[in-house]
Order: sequence, then C-alpha cells, then structure tokens
Amino acid sequence: IQFYTSRGCPMKCSFCVCGNLYYNKPNWRCRKSESIISEIKYLGNKYSEMEGLFFDEEVHNVRPAAVINLCKSIILEKLNNLKIDAMCEYYPLNEEVMDYMKEAGYYKLRIGIETASPIIAEKMNLKNKFNITKLYEVLDYSKKIGLKMYGTFTIGGLGSTKDEDNKTVKLIYDLISNNLLNDIQVSINTPQPGTPFFKE
Repeated sequence: IQFYTSRGCPMKCSFCVCGNLYYNKPNWRCRKSESIISEIKYLGNKYSEMEGLFFDEEVHNVRPAAVINLCKSIILEKLNNLKIDAMCEYYPLNEEVMDYMKEAGYYKLRIGIETASPIIAEKMNLKNKFNITKLYEVLDYSKKIGLKMYGTFTIGGLGSTKDEDNKTVKLIYDLISNNLLNDIQVSINTPQPGTPFFKE
C-alpha cells in the first residue's frame, strides 16, 4: 500500500518540479512516529491481505534520527513482518540507519544517483546528493546486509555531453556487474516548465 511518512524535499535540483514548483523552496517535514504507526495498524486491520508498504514520498530518509525512531517503533509494535520499500537518498544513509531499516522490514531502498559526472551534478545543483565515494560505501554495506537497492539515473541534463553522460553509463555497468544494484531506472532529463533547467 502506498504510504507517506513525510512531505516536501530538502533539495532544489535544477530539473525537479518539487523544490522549484510544488513547494517553491526546499521544504521537508516528517510525521510523528505515533501517527505513522497508528495508520499502519489501521491499514492492517482494514486490509488483512496487506503484505507491505511503499513509502512513496520525495525523500523518506532526510533525518536519520527520525528514521531510526520510526524503525524502533515498527519493531516494538511487531509490525516488522511487513515488507517496506522506500524512496530515499543515499547521502543520509549510514550503517546504523540501514541496520535498523533492515530489522524493521525494509527490503528495498530506491535512491537517486542521477549522474556520475561532477560537471552535470554541479549544473543540476545536486550538492551533497552527489558523492560517488559515499555511494559505493552505502551500496557495499547494503549488499552485505541483504538490503536491496534500486538506483535511478538521468541522461541529458544540464551540462550533458556525450562524454559526461558516458561516465554515468560506465557507473551503471560497474554497479550492476558488482551486484551493487538490484534494479535501475534511467530517465531522459526533461526540462519541465518553471524549473531552472527549462529557463536555461
């Protein structure tokens, strides 16, 4: 069942409608764990066949402490038999957070990798969202503990050239060949009206 534990996004990527149009600025807030747990229980009672939840917000894991608190509550309430899939970023992840997520029933995280090019990353305004060294650390550990990773990438954004986009293609091949990603999504970066990408 599609589910939301937060709203908004702390980023303002040049191609994205969230920080530029929906919220007009970086704006993220999360719900209290008590509210989330109450809703999960309600859904479980209403839909006895419910197998899991998809935390389909812009970025589920902005605040690591909030994720850990939620995981502890899920475990305490014995709701960790549910399979949880979540839209995340890799930059806030660390071993402690991923260990709690795994114990709480998270089986897959969808992370926005976007590009392997520092030039494109700067043009896209990815800021701390772009860190290839950190990416490998997170993916290595997720593989170790059996937490599946779904990577999203984009081609053709601001700053793109054939050579710069090929860096992303090479990264994808490397991550797949080393079994660091279980699924991938590659999108054509589209300039949506109202975004800095469109204006440029």
